[in-house]
Amino acid sequence: MKLFAEAVAETSSWWSKVNEFISQPVINIVARVLGAILIFVIGFKVVKVIAKKYEKSKSASKLNKTVRSFLKNVIAICLYVVVTLLALIVLGFELSVFSAALASVGVTIG
Repeated sequence: MKLFAEAVAETSSWWSKVNEFISQPVINIVARVLGAILIFVIGFKVVKVIAKKYEKSKSASKLNKTVRSFLKNVIAICLYVVVTLLALIVLGFELSVFSAALASVGVTIG
């Protein structure tokens, strides 16, 4: 009986070490993914509200309909890019890669 109790205690100790080793990284990954999803959901809703507010603003109503639509789309796209970059930061991606890519696109266009 004593041998069985020692085996159970040893297995329990081993399992707690494995659980501690695995659980912390999994918790970190799940927290990052949930944070990124939350940023996407809230951020995209905020972008839609801002785009609608711009379209209904007095300064935008003075513009031609085509220009107003174009500016609304430019504002929305820029804000979507910001929201996406924020979500990628939460997930742990480095922004240096994205800034280098944006710089090269800017040089190509300009």
